[in-house]
Amino acid sequence: MSPRWSADSRRALVASLRAQPSSGPSLASLVDACDPGQLADLVISEGIAGPARERLAGLLPPGHCSRLATEARRDAVRHLAYLGLLGKFAVALDQAEVSWVALKGPVLAELSYPDVPRGYGDLDLMVPPGQLRGALSALEGTGAVVAEPDWSRVVNEAKGQLSLAVHGLPLVDLHWHLVYLRSARERWAIPTDDLLGRRQRVRLKDVDAWSLDPTDFIAHLALHASFGSDQQLRRLLDIERTVAHRAPDWEVLVQRCRAWRVGLPVSVMLNRARQTLGAAVPEEVVAELAGGRSNRLVVRQLSEWVPAGRMPGQRSVRNGLTRSLRDGLLATAGEFACQTRRAIADSLRLTAAGPDKPGDGPGVCPGFESYLEMVERADRYGHLEPAGSTQSRRRPRARRLRQVRELPRHGRGRAGHGAC
Repeated sequence: MSPRWSADSRRALVASLRAQPSSGPSLASLVDACDPGQLADLVISEGIAGPARERLAGLLPPGHCSRLATEARRDAVRHLAYLGLLGKFAVALDQAEVSWVALKGPVLAELSYPDVPRGYGDLDLMVPPGQLRGALSALEGTGAVVAEPDWSRVVNEAKGQLSLAVHGLPLVDLHWHLVYLRSARERWAIPTDDLLGRRQRVRLKDVDAWSLDPTDFIAHLALHASFGSDQQLRRLLDIERTVAHRAPDWEVLVQRCRAWRVGLPVSVMLNRARQTLGAAVPEEVVAELAGGRSNRLVVRQLSEWVPAGRMPGQRSVRNGLTRSLRDGLLATAGEFACQTRRAIADSLRLTAAGPDKPGDGPGVCPGFESYLEMVERADRYGHLEPAGSTQSRRRPRARRLRQVRELPRHGRGRAGHGAC
Protein backbone atom coordinates (compact mmCIF):
# COMPACT_ATOMS: atom_id res chain seq x y z
CA MET A 1 0.00 0.00 0.00
CA SER A 2 1.45 3.37 -0.99
CA PRO A 3 1.74 6.25 1.48
CA ARG A 4 -1.07 8.76 1.44
CA TRP A 5 0.77 11.90 0.46
CA SER A 6 -0.80 15.06 1.84
CA ALA A 7 -2.24 17.69 -0.49
CA ASP A 8 0.23 20.22 0.97
CA SER A 9 3.22 18.05 0.03
CA ARG A 10 1.87 17.50 -3.47
CA ARG A 11 1.28 21.21 -4.03
CA ALA A 12 4.76 22.13 -2.77
CA LEU A 13 6.46 19.56 -5.01
CA VAL A 14 4.53 20.61 -8.11
CA ALA A 15 5.30 24.27 -7.42
CA SER A 16 9.02 23.47 -7.12
CA LEU A 17 9.02 21.89 -10.59
CA ARG A 18 6.77 24.17 -12.62
CA ALA A 19 8.37 25.78 -15.64
CA GLN A 20 6.66 29.07 -14.79
CA PRO A 21 5.69 29.96 -11.19
CA SER A 22 1.94 30.04 -10.64
CA SER A 23 0.05 33.10 -9.43
CA GLY A 24 -0.79 31.38 -6.14
CA PRO A 25 1.17 31.22 -2.86
CA SER A 26 4.95 31.41 -3.03
CA LEU A 27 7.02 28.22 -2.99
CA ALA A 28 8.44 29.13 0.44
CA SER A 29 4.96 29.38 1.97
CA LEU A 30 3.90 26.08 0.38
CA VAL A 31 6.96 24.32 1.79
CA ASP A 32 6.35 25.84 5.23
CA ALA A 33 2.79 24.47 5.18
CA CYS A 34 3.79 20.83 4.71
CA ASP A 35 5.72 18.19 6.61
CA PRO A 36 9.32 18.57 5.31
CA GLY A 37 10.09 14.90 5.89
CA GLN A 38 7.09 13.81 3.88
CA LEU A 39 7.96 16.25 1.11
CA ALA A 40 11.48 14.82 0.90
CA ASP A 41 10.04 11.29 0.87
CA LEU A 42 7.69 12.22 -1.97
CA VAL A 43 10.53 13.73 -4.00
CA ILE A 44 12.61 10.58 -3.63
CA SER A 45 9.70 8.24 -4.34
CA GLU A 46 9.03 10.12 -7.59
CA GLY A 47 12.69 9.79 -8.62
CA ILE A 48 13.24 13.53 -9.09
CA ALA A 49 15.73 14.42 -6.36
CA GLY A 50 18.03 16.21 -8.81
CA PRO A 51 15.47 18.59 -10.38
CA ALA A 52 13.59 19.26 -7.11
CA ARG A 53 16.71 19.84 -4.99
CA GLU A 54 17.66 22.97 -6.92
CA ARG A 55 14.40 24.75 -6.11
CA LEU A 56 14.00 23.35 -2.59
CA ALA A 57 17.53 24.10 -1.42
CA GLY A 58 17.36 26.53 1.50
CA LEU A 59 13.63 25.89 2.02
CA LEU A 60 13.94 22.45 3.61
CA PRO A 61 15.82 21.72 6.85
CA PRO A 62 19.50 20.81 6.24
CA GLY A 63 18.96 17.11 6.99
CA HIS A 64 16.30 16.71 4.32
CA CYS A 65 18.30 18.76 1.81
CA SER A 66 21.21 16.42 2.46
CA ARG A 67 18.98 13.41 1.72
CA LEU A 68 18.02 14.89 -1.65
CA ALA A 69 21.64 15.72 -2.46
CA THR A 70 22.71 12.15 -1.67
CA GLU A 71 19.98 10.72 -3.88
CA ALA A 72 20.93 13.09 -6.72
CA ARG A 73 24.56 11.96 -6.50
CA ARG A 74 23.45 8.33 -6.71
CA ASP A 75 21.42 9.16 -9.82
CA ALA A 76 24.47 10.80 -11.40
CA VAL A 77 26.71 7.82 -10.64
CA ARG A 78 24.14 5.34 -11.99
CA HIS A 79 23.85 7.40 -15.17
CA LEU A 80 27.60 7.21 -15.74
CA ALA A 81 27.51 3.45 -15.19
CA TYR A 82 24.70 3.06 -17.73
CA LEU A 83 26.57 5.22 -20.23
CA GLY A 84 29.56 2.88 -19.91
CA LEU A 85 27.28 -0.07 -20.59
CA LEU A 86 25.64 1.73 -23.51
CA GLY A 87 29.05 2.45 -25.03
CA LYS A 88 29.86 -1.28 -25.16
CA PHE A 89 26.46 -2.14 -26.54
CA ALA A 90 26.65 0.58 -29.20
CA VAL A 91 29.90 -0.80 -30.58
CA ALA A 92 28.57 -4.37 -30.60
CA LEU A 93 25.28 -3.49 -32.30
CA ASP A 94 26.92 -1.23 -34.89
CA GLN A 95 29.49 -3.91 -35.75
CA ALA A 96 26.66 -6.44 -36.16
CA GLU A 97 24.91 -3.93 -38.49
CA VAL A 98 21.81 -3.91 -36.31
CA SER A 99 19.59 -0.82 -36.45
CA TRP A 100 18.97 0.38 -32.90
CA VAL A 101 18.07 3.33 -30.71
CA ALA A 102 18.42 4.09 -27.02
CA LEU A 103 15.06 4.92 -25.44
CA LYS A 104 14.38 7.30 -22.55
CA GLY A 105 16.97 6.93 -19.73
CA PRO A 106 20.40 8.06 -20.99
CA VAL A 107 18.95 10.25 -23.77
CA LEU A 108 16.65 12.02 -21.30
CA ALA A 109 19.41 12.44 -18.74
CA GLU A 110 21.78 14.07 -21.23
CA LEU A 111 19.53 16.00 -23.60
CA SER A 112 16.44 16.88 -21.54
CA TYR A 113 18.16 17.41 -18.16
CA PRO A 114 21.49 18.99 -19.12
CA ASP A 115 22.06 20.70 -15.76
CA VAL A 116 20.75 18.29 -13.11
CA PRO A 117 20.87 14.50 -12.56
CA ARG A 118 17.90 12.50 -13.80
CA GLY A 119 17.73 9.02 -12.30
CA TYR A 120 16.58 5.86 -14.07
CA GLY A 121 16.63 2.18 -13.25
CA ASP A 122 17.45 0.38 -16.50
CA LEU A 123 18.72 0.79 -20.02
CA ASP A 124 16.13 0.54 -22.81
CA LEU A 125 17.15 -0.27 -26.37
CA MET A 126 14.98 -0.92 -29.43
CA VAL A 127 15.76 -2.93 -32.56
CA PRO A 128 13.59 -4.12 -35.48
CA PRO A 129 11.73 -7.38 -34.80
CA GLY A 130 13.54 -9.05 -37.68
CA GLN A 131 16.90 -8.19 -36.09
CA LEU A 132 16.09 -9.24 -32.52
CA ARG A 133 17.99 -12.50 -32.89
CA GLY A 134 21.09 -10.74 -34.22
CA ALA A 135 20.88 -8.07 -31.52
CA LEU A 136 20.74 -10.70 -28.80
CA SER A 137 23.79 -12.44 -30.24
CA ALA A 138 25.69 -9.16 -30.37
CA LEU A 139 24.78 -8.19 -26.80
CA GLU A 140 25.59 -11.66 -25.48
CA GLY A 141 29.08 -11.07 -26.83
CA THR A 142 29.42 -8.19 -24.37
CA GLY A 143 28.35 -10.32 -21.40
CA ALA A 144 24.60 -9.70 -21.35
CA VAL A 145 22.26 -12.69 -20.98
CA VAL A 146 18.49 -13.04 -21.37
CA ALA A 147 16.88 -13.11 -17.91
CA GLU A 148 13.18 -13.89 -18.27
CA PRO A 149 11.70 -15.88 -15.34
CA ASP A 150 8.58 -17.24 -17.11
CA TRP A 151 8.94 -18.07 -20.80
CA SER A 152 5.44 -19.49 -21.18
CA ARG A 153 4.06 -16.12 -20.12
CA VAL A 154 6.49 -14.24 -22.35
CA VAL A 155 5.26 -16.24 -25.37
CA ASN A 156 1.57 -16.13 -24.45
CA GLU A 157 1.62 -12.38 -23.87
CA ALA A 158 3.88 -11.67 -26.86
CA LYS A 159 5.92 -9.19 -24.83
CA GLY A 160 7.31 -6.27 -26.78
CA GLN A 161 10.69 -6.57 -25.05
CA LEU A 162 13.07 -8.98 -23.34
CA SER A 163 14.90 -8.42 -20.05
CA LEU A 164 18.67 -8.86 -20.11
CA ALA A 165 21.01 -9.21 -17.14
CA VAL A 166 24.61 -8.02 -16.81
CA HIS A 167 26.68 -9.57 -14.04
CA GLY A 168 23.50 -11.15 -12.69
CA LEU A 169 21.55 -7.87 -12.48
CA PRO A 170 18.52 -7.21 -14.75
CA LEU A 171 19.73 -3.90 -16.17
CA VAL A 172 18.59 -3.90 -19.81
CA ASP A 173 15.24 -4.06 -21.63
CA LEU A 174 15.67 -4.95 -25.30
CA HIS A 175 12.55 -3.82 -27.19
CA TRP A 176 11.45 -4.89 -30.64
CA HIS A 177 8.53 -2.46 -30.43
CA LEU A 178 7.80 0.73 -28.49
CA VAL A 179 4.77 -0.86 -26.82
CA TYR A 180 5.05 -3.64 -24.26
CA LEU A 181 1.42 -4.80 -24.29
CA ARG A 182 0.14 -6.87 -27.19
CA SER A 183 -3.41 -5.54 -26.68
CA ALA A 184 -2.18 -1.99 -27.31
CA ARG A 185 0.05 -2.94 -30.26
CA GLU A 186 -2.84 -4.72 -31.97
CA ARG A 187 -5.12 -1.72 -31.50
CA TRP A 188 -2.54 0.83 -32.64
CA ALA A 189 -0.40 1.02 -35.78
CA ILE A 190 3.09 2.20 -34.80
CA PRO A 191 5.63 1.25 -37.52
CA THR A 192 8.97 0.30 -35.99
CA ASP A 193 10.81 0.53 -39.32
CA ASP A 194 9.67 4.14 -39.83
CA LEU A 195 10.85 5.08 -36.33
CA LEU A 196 14.27 3.56 -36.91
CA GLY A 197 14.44 5.07 -40.39
CA ARG A 198 14.18 8.56 -38.84
CA ARG A 199 16.62 7.93 -35.98
CA GLN A 200 19.28 10.53 -35.21
CA ARG A 201 22.85 10.25 -33.99
CA VAL A 202 23.34 11.92 -30.59
CA ARG A 203 26.34 12.48 -28.35
CA LEU A 204 25.82 11.39 -24.74
CA LYS A 205 28.98 12.54 -22.96
CA ASP A 206 31.64 10.30 -24.57
CA VAL A 207 29.16 7.88 -26.15
CA ASP A 208 27.84 8.12 -29.71
CA ALA A 209 24.33 6.67 -29.69
CA TRP A 210 21.19 6.54 -31.78
CA SER A 211 17.96 8.20 -30.62
CA LEU A 212 14.45 8.60 -31.96
CA ASP A 213 13.95 11.88 -33.78
CA PRO A 214 12.54 14.64 -31.48
CA THR A 215 8.94 14.26 -32.67
CA ASP A 216 8.89 10.46 -32.30
CA PHE A 217 10.71 10.88 -28.98
CA ILE A 218 8.02 13.07 -27.40
CA ALA A 219 5.25 10.80 -28.72
CA HIS A 220 6.98 7.85 -27.05
CA LEU A 221 7.39 9.76 -23.78
CA ALA A 222 3.67 10.53 -23.72
CA LEU A 223 2.71 6.92 -24.47
CA HIS A 224 5.17 5.67 -21.85
CA ALA A 225 3.70 8.08 -19.30
CA SER A 226 0.18 6.85 -20.01
CA PHE A 227 1.19 3.26 -19.19
CA GLY A 228 2.99 4.02 -15.94
CA SER A 229 1.49 3.55 -12.50
CA ASP A 230 4.39 4.91 -10.45
CA GLN A 231 6.59 8.03 -10.63
CA GLN A 232 3.96 9.77 -12.71
CA LEU A 233 5.28 13.23 -11.89
CA ARG A 234 8.72 12.34 -13.21
CA ARG A 235 7.11 11.16 -16.44
CA LEU A 236 5.32 14.50 -16.75
CA LEU A 237 8.55 16.33 -15.97
CA ASP A 238 10.26 14.32 -18.73
CA ILE A 239 7.70 15.72 -21.16
CA GLU A 240 8.08 19.29 -19.91
CA ARG A 241 11.89 19.22 -19.99
CA THR A 242 12.00 17.54 -23.41
CA VAL A 243 9.61 20.08 -24.93
CA ALA A 244 11.85 22.83 -23.53
CA HIS A 245 15.17 21.37 -24.71
CA ARG A 246 14.28 19.20 -27.71
CA ALA A 247 10.98 20.50 -29.06
CA PRO A 248 9.05 18.43 -31.62
CA ASP A 249 7.42 19.58 -34.83
CA TRP A 250 3.87 19.89 -33.45
CA GLU A 251 2.13 19.64 -36.82
CA VAL A 252 4.05 16.48 -37.68
CA LEU A 253 3.36 15.08 -34.21
CA VAL A 254 -0.39 15.41 -34.73
CA GLN A 255 -0.15 13.75 -38.14
CA ARG A 256 1.91 10.82 -36.90
CA CYS A 257 -0.16 10.20 -33.77
CA ARG A 258 -3.36 10.22 -35.80
CA ALA A 259 -1.86 7.76 -38.27
CA TRP A 260 -0.73 5.54 -35.38
CA ARG A 261 -4.17 5.87 -33.69
CA VAL A 262 -2.57 7.04 -30.43
CA GLY A 263 -3.97 10.57 -30.42
CA LEU A 264 -6.05 10.15 -27.25
CA PRO A 265 -3.34 8.83 -24.86
CA VAL A 266 -0.76 11.28 -26.21
CA SER A 267 -3.25 14.15 -25.85
CA VAL A 268 -4.06 13.19 -22.24
CA MET A 269 -0.43 13.10 -21.14
CA LEU A 270 0.67 16.24 -22.99
CA ASN A 271 -2.28 18.07 -21.45
CA ARG A 272 -1.47 16.71 -17.98
CA ALA A 273 2.13 17.94 -18.32
CA ARG A 274 0.81 21.29 -19.53
CA GLN A 275 -1.70 21.70 -16.72
CA THR A 276 0.51 20.33 -13.93
CA LEU A 277 3.97 21.65 -14.78
CA GLY A 278 3.38 24.37 -17.34
CA ALA A 279 4.87 22.41 -20.26
CA ALA A 280 4.96 24.54 -23.40
CA VAL A 281 2.46 22.37 -25.28
CA PRO A 282 0.11 24.37 -27.54
CA GLU A 283 -3.53 24.05 -26.48
CA GLU A 284 -4.61 23.48 -30.08
CA VAL A 285 -2.25 20.50 -30.34
CA VAL A 286 -3.95 18.86 -27.35
CA ALA A 287 -7.37 19.44 -28.95
CA GLU A 288 -6.32 18.17 -32.39
CA LEU A 289 -4.76 15.04 -30.92
CA ALA A 290 -7.86 14.28 -28.84
CA GLY A 291 -10.23 14.50 -31.78
CA GLY A 292 -13.98 14.45 -31.07
CA ARG A 293 -15.92 16.06 -28.24
CA SER A 294 -16.16 12.89 -26.14
CA ASN A 295 -12.40 12.35 -26.35
CA ARG A 296 -11.77 15.97 -25.33
CA LEU A 297 -13.94 15.39 -22.27
CA VAL A 298 -11.72 12.44 -21.34
CA VAL A 299 -8.65 14.66 -21.72
CA ARG A 300 -10.13 17.26 -19.35
CA GLN A 301 -11.20 14.67 -16.79
CA LEU A 302 -7.72 13.12 -16.69
CA SER A 303 -5.75 16.37 -16.50
CA GLU A 304 -4.84 16.06 -12.80
CA TRP A 305 -1.65 14.41 -11.58
CA VAL A 306 -2.21 11.73 -8.92
CA PRO A 307 0.95 10.31 -7.22
CA ALA A 308 -0.44 6.77 -6.80
CA GLY A 309 -3.54 4.98 -5.65
CA ARG A 310 -4.36 3.37 -2.35
CA MET A 311 -5.44 0.14 -3.99
CA PRO A 312 -3.08 -2.90 -4.06
CA GLY A 313 -0.08 -2.35 -6.30
CA GLN A 314 -0.44 1.46 -5.94
CA ARG A 315 -3.37 1.32 -8.36
CA SER A 316 -6.14 3.88 -8.64
CA VAL A 317 -9.16 4.19 -10.89
CA ARG A 318 -7.78 7.37 -12.49
CA ASN A 319 -4.37 5.88 -13.26
CA GLY A 320 -5.98 2.61 -14.35
CA LEU A 321 -8.13 4.50 -16.82
CA THR A 322 -5.08 6.38 -18.09
CA ARG A 323 -3.23 3.09 -18.69
CA SER A 324 -6.25 1.82 -20.61
CA LEU A 325 -6.43 4.70 -23.09
CA ARG A 326 -6.74 3.55 -26.68
CA ASP A 327 -8.15 5.34 -29.73
CA GLY A 328 -11.69 5.97 -28.47
CA LEU A 329 -14.10 5.62 -25.56
CA LEU A 330 -15.38 2.15 -26.48
CA ALA A 331 -11.91 0.65 -26.82
CA THR A 332 -10.74 2.44 -23.65
CA ALA A 333 -13.67 1.12 -21.61
CA GLY A 334 -13.07 -2.41 -22.85
CA GLU A 335 -9.37 -2.24 -22.05
CA PHE A 336 -10.06 -0.82 -18.58
CA ALA A 337 -12.39 -3.75 -17.80
CA CYS A 338 -9.81 -6.25 -19.09
CA GLN A 339 -6.96 -4.71 -17.08
CA THR A 340 -9.08 -4.63 -13.94
CA ARG A 341 -9.89 -8.33 -14.27
CA ARG A 342 -6.26 -9.14 -14.96
CA ALA A 343 -5.05 -7.11 -11.95
CA ILE A 344 -7.43 -9.03 -9.68
CA ALA A 345 -6.35 -12.37 -11.14
CA ASP A 346 -2.64 -11.48 -10.79
CA SER A 347 -3.16 -10.43 -7.18
CA LEU A 348 -4.90 -13.68 -6.34
CA ARG A 349 -2.27 -15.76 -8.13
CA LEU A 350 0.66 -14.05 -6.39
CA THR A 351 -1.05 -14.41 -3.03
CA ALA A 352 -1.53 -18.14 -3.59
CA ALA A 353 1.75 -19.01 -5.29
CA GLY A 354 4.20 -16.32 -4.18
CA PRO A 355 6.53 -14.41 -6.53
CA ASP A 356 7.95 -15.97 -9.69
CA LYS A 357 11.30 -17.70 -9.38
CA PRO A 358 14.19 -16.86 -11.70
CA GLY A 359 14.22 -18.93 -14.88
CA ASP A 360 16.99 -20.99 -16.45
CA GLY A 361 17.74 -18.63 -19.35
CA PRO A 362 17.44 -19.16 -23.10
CA GLY A 363 19.95 -21.96 -23.44
CA VAL A 364 17.71 -24.55 -21.77
CA CYS A 365 14.25 -23.11 -22.44
CA PRO A 366 12.25 -24.12 -25.54
CA GLY A 367 10.10 -21.00 -25.12
CA PHE A 368 13.04 -18.83 -26.17
CA GLU A 369 13.10 -20.13 -29.74
CA SER A 370 9.31 -20.04 -29.98
CA TYR A 371 9.34 -16.40 -28.94
CA LEU A 372 11.98 -15.41 -31.49
CA GLU A 373 10.10 -17.16 -34.28
CA MET A 374 6.89 -15.40 -33.25
CA VAL A 375 8.58 -11.99 -33.22
CA GLU A 376 10.11 -12.59 -36.64
CA ARG A 377 6.58 -13.09 -38.01
CA ALA A 378 5.46 -9.67 -36.75
CA ASP A 379 4.43 -7.13 -39.36
CA ARG A 380 5.74 -3.55 -39.44
CA TYR A 381 3.25 -2.49 -36.76
CA GLY A 382 4.13 -5.27 -34.31
CA HIS A 383 0.91 -7.14 -35.11
CA LEU A 384 1.32 -10.90 -34.90
CA GLU A 385 -0.18 -13.63 -37.07
CA PRO A 386 -0.37 -17.34 -36.16
CA ALA A 387 2.31 -19.52 -37.71
CA GLY A 388 1.41 -20.51 -41.28
CA SER A 389 -1.34 -17.91 -41.60
CA THR A 390 -2.06 -16.74 -45.15
CA GLN A 391 -4.46 -14.00 -44.12
CA SER A 392 -3.64 -10.33 -44.51
CA ARG A 393 -1.65 -8.82 -41.68
CA ARG A 394 -3.79 -5.69 -41.85
CA ARG A 395 -6.80 -6.96 -39.91
CA PRO A 396 -10.17 -5.31 -40.35
CA ARG A 397 -10.98 -2.95 -37.47
CA ALA A 398 -13.90 -5.05 -36.16
CA ARG A 399 -11.85 -8.22 -36.11
CA ARG A 400 -8.93 -6.48 -34.41
CA LEU A 401 -11.23 -5.13 -31.68
CA ARG A 402 -12.71 -8.61 -31.18
CA GLN A 403 -9.22 -10.06 -30.71
CA VAL A 404 -8.35 -7.39 -28.16
CA ARG A 405 -11.43 -8.31 -26.14
CA GLU A 406 -10.47 -12.00 -26.28
CA LEU A 407 -6.91 -11.42 -25.03
CA PRO A 408 -7.62 -11.92 -21.29
CA ARG A 409 -8.28 -15.63 -21.94
CA HIS A 410 -4.72 -16.01 -23.24
CA GLY A 411 -2.86 -13.70 -20.87
CA ARG A 412 -2.01 -10.03 -21.03
CA GLY A 413 0.91 -7.83 -20.12
CA ARG A 414 1.59 -6.62 -16.63
CA ALA A 415 -0.56 -3.65 -15.81
CA GLY A 416 1.45 -0.56 -15.17
CA HIS A 417 4.75 -1.84 -16.53
CA GLY A 418 6.70 1.17 -17.67
CA ALA A 419 8.03 -0.29 -20.89
CA CYS A 420 5.80 0.92 -23.56
